[in-house]
Amino acid sequence: MRFANNLWFATDQGPGWGGPTYSDGIPAESGAVIQMDPGLDAAGRPSASSPASAVGRELPFPQPPDHDGRCYGTPPSAGAFELQGR
Repeated sequence: MRFANNLWFATDQGPGWGGPTYSDGIPAESGAVIQMDPGLDAAGRPSASSPASAVGRELPFPQPPDHDGRCYGTPPSAGAFELQGR
């Protein structure tokens, strides 16, 4: 199992927060974007300046579409929505 390429932004944590910690066999995360403003627009989708753009992990099988039904780019954006127009 691999736990990687997530974006963590917690407004209730300080700038030195290192992301969540887990137990129960969940491996340490790699490739995370931590405490960077995700740059979402008013509708909750990533803007052109979002650090989530193109930092997702490519998978060895076809990915389902994003939450709006659009295909993810290569490499994909992190999160439920692909950055529009990339």
